[in-house]
Amino acid sequence: MARQRKDLTKKKGTPKRSTQAAVANKSNTTSNVPQQQQDTGSKEIVIQTIDIEPLVQYILYALLFSRIVVQPLYSLISDCDETFNYWEPLNYMVRGFGKETWEYSPVYSIRSWCFLLPLFNVLKVVSKIAKFVPAPLSNFYKPYHLFYLARIILGAVSFLVERQFFIQLCVSFSADFAKWWLLLQLFNPGYFHASVELLPSSFAMTVMLHATNYYIKYVSEKYQNKTKLDFFVKSVACIVVGAIAGWPFVFVLILPLGLHFVLNNFNYMNFIAKGLIGCAKSLFVIVAYITFVDSIFYGKFSPVFFNIVAYNVFNATEESGPNIFGVEPWYYYLQNLVLNFPLVTLLGLLLSFTVFYKFQFFKQCWPVYMQIVIWIGIFNNQPHKEERFLYPIYGLLTFVAAASFVSTHSKNKSQNAKRLPKKPTLGSIVKVFLVLALAGQALLRISSLVINYTGPLAVYEHLNSLSNSTESESVVNVCVGREWYHYPSSFFLPDNHRLKFVSSGFDGLLPGDFQEDVETWVSGIRIVPEGMNNMNLYDEAKVVNVEQCDYLIDVDLPVYDTGKDAINDSTKGKKLYCSSIIDVEHSKLLGRAFTVPFWAYLPKPILKLTSKFYHVEYLDYCLYERK
Repeated sequence: MARQRKDLTKKKGTPKRSTQAAVANKSNTTSNVPQQQQDTGSKEIVIQTIDIEPLVQYILYALLFSRIVVQPLYSLISDCDETFNYWEPLNYMVRGFGKETWEYSPVYSIRSWCFLLPLFNVLKVVSKIAKFVPAPLSNFYKPYHLFYLARIILGAVSFLVERQFFIQLCVSFSADFAKWWLLLQLFNPGYFHASVELLPSSFAMTVMLHATNYYIKYVSEKYQNKTKLDFFVKSVACIVVGAIAGWPFVFVLILPLGLHFVLNNFNYMNFIAKGLIGCAKSLFVIVAYITFVDSIFYGKFSPVFFNIVAYNVFNATEESGPNIFGVEPWYYYLQNLVLNFPLVTLLGLLLSFTVFYKFQFFKQCWPVYMQIVIWIGIFNNQPHKEERFLYPIYGLLTFVAAASFVSTHSKNKSQNAKRLPKKPTLGSIVKVFLVLALAGQALLRISSLVINYTGPLAVYEHLNSLSNSTESESVVNVCVGREWYHYPSSFFLPDNHRLKFVSSGFDGLLPGDFQEDVETWVSGIRIVPEGMNNMNLYDEAKVVNVEQCDYLIDVDLPVYDTGKDAINDSTKGKKLYCSSIIDVEHSKLLGRAFTVPFWAYLPKPILKLTSKFYHVEYLDYCLYERK
């Protein structure tokens, strides 16, 4: 990606709560190209100070606290794909063991090791330093601290991109626009878990927001026309990074930007040619670098981005391809949007799409609308649907929704102007109501995600406190059956522990093990694992007999739902530790989606009356010792 232009500068005498952004002074010029070619030196860049109100400053602090403290520690792992396709390979890179999926077999090579390298470099250094820390300080260090550190890094990167985007909204549109967008980001259950997930779609989500930041600079009248070409190329480069290093399907989101660029500069072919050349250079450099790195790791030429598209599109059949992992109805994404975005946000989104709320904003940002429509249209037409497939447009949805709550085409108001106290108006009352509704629904949903689904993290953490187990010189087997998809990652296992699967009725392909008896992890990932296939066919070699298990982790129910190797209370062993997890089958939809405080303490007649639509039951998620 091209080197970023520094928008934040330091200036003597700057107010304490302020942010400086370099913007061009206003001009009566409306065309992009003529001034670029004729007046490239006629404008000066001036430093405009944007004072951030104390209340908005606190919202920024709250967003930072959420991204680097609350979310890393309390957010759930919403998809087992995140665990086995990203956390497990990362653990193998750092600690030398982990589970391997068929996607990482050199035969298929559809996952990028380059994607994991930045986190690996940080975690490896921290893990080495931890080994030299003397007791008793070293006793406080646990392997799962690396997991939380990685999440903190992911959250911090997300915050930095969001903060920069907030500043850009202040500069290019208005402070009110920026405030609304910031609120929609803070009270966003989808972003709450997505921004700290180790997934290519989450990476694409952050990169897409940064690309939109550059796009806003490109269409804004507040910047020098001679820099607009640079902003456009950087916007495209960001999407290319998200596509090649993350998720190749993000490539399609370049099309609306390119269309806008050509239509607005149609009479200036030389200018268009320069833009295309700049984009082509960025594409070549990024593709070449990432393909080179992945090819070194796999030990053969491995264009991972192409392999992913080939598997999911070109070579997809009834026996292989995404559809063999399950299909969902057409309204699946609609349900996910309702769960991950408060109704206030969805209302703003609906208004923005139906009345294009402010024509001038739509005139500038119609490519963003087009990106949303294209993305939802493509993935909604695919039978195989997953929640994470919508992540790349999460930031765009809040951006468009925020436009419905403010006048985006008005001139920026001075942040230093003192406002006289006014009596409450209908407009101010409506704003307060919208903010309260936004925050209320978001907090109820986030509470549900934390309370109902994070029990497994606590159970696996408890493994590290069992001294008789962690001090053993032999390998300790921790087994899972029907609860294998709730496994957080091998970062939660002590160094001498290994995850094993027992028969549970699951008839798909389970992950195998990365090779451990190798000189380096790079040589280990080049070994073709046995029993792998891209058709989700069951491999019996991936499971062990329960008698080989030292510990077993399972929900506290009597018998496994399988006729083979059924496990009951007598074979589970001694119960050591339990945490709670929601009983999905016996809980109502609203109970699973939202957690209402103190609901269980309401009078019995009210509970009975509401039990038809709101009811929650929990299971004990337990660690058992078998030997």
